[in-house]
Amino acid sequence: DGAPRAASVVSRERTRIIGFFRADLMDLVSQSPRLGLKIIYRLSQLMAARLSETLRDYRKVQQELLILQGEDQKDDGKTDT
Repeated sequence: DGAPRAASVVSRERTRIIGFFRADLMDLVSQSPRLGLKIIYRLSQLMAARLSETLRDYRKVQQELLILQGEDQKDDGKTDT
């Protein structure tokens, strides 16, 4: 998308990766639509899975914050005797 990368990766084992620039992907889609579609489809599956994972994590943190806020409100209502 032209933006700076959002993450870095360190592999724990020997890994083969493939990378391509947007222009190269668009050329591939033009020259071989079936292969280009397969790549784009798989990328969309990966992105959807990552988004679902992120939403689960967000909701979990949100619930934990609500619990902590409830505990803080209980503590604020206590008086020393």
